[in-house]
Amino acid sequence: MLLSEICTREELIELVHAEIVGIRANATPEEKAKLNFATFNPTNNQCIYGQMTGWWSEARANEITRKSLPNFDNDKMGYESRKHRTFENAIMGTGKYFTPMEVYFYLNNNGDGGKVAEHEGIIKFIKGESTGLIITIPE
Repeated sequence: MLLSEICTREELIELVHAEIVGIRANATPEEKAKLNFATFNPTNNQCIYGQMTGWWSEARANEITRKSLPNFDNDKMGYESRKHRTFENAIMGTGKYFTPMEVYFYLNNNGDGGKVAEHEGIIKFIKGESTGLIITIPE
């Protein structure tokens, strides 16, 4: 399934923006201080949630996600709305559910799932080191 069958790029960018702003608002200063672009990897436990809480599926990671994305269904690891619920196997091929930010990392990477410079800007924004947030999704 293509992203265009689920939502527009603009809608995904809005969801990603809301999640990132929510993380900045809901993570503690101590959690944000743990974010490190040098060790960041969006495909494993060195992701945003993993770095801040020690493990991407920790109760605290799920709490931050719930607060940042009010429609997030923690028990299902998915979403209530159809649009959110389809951010899963259809796009990423794993059978798991992902947040909009995680889908963004999947769509915007260096070709092997790794990080790109724009990801560093997201980390700096969450940490409060910048006020600008650039989110683009390649065609």
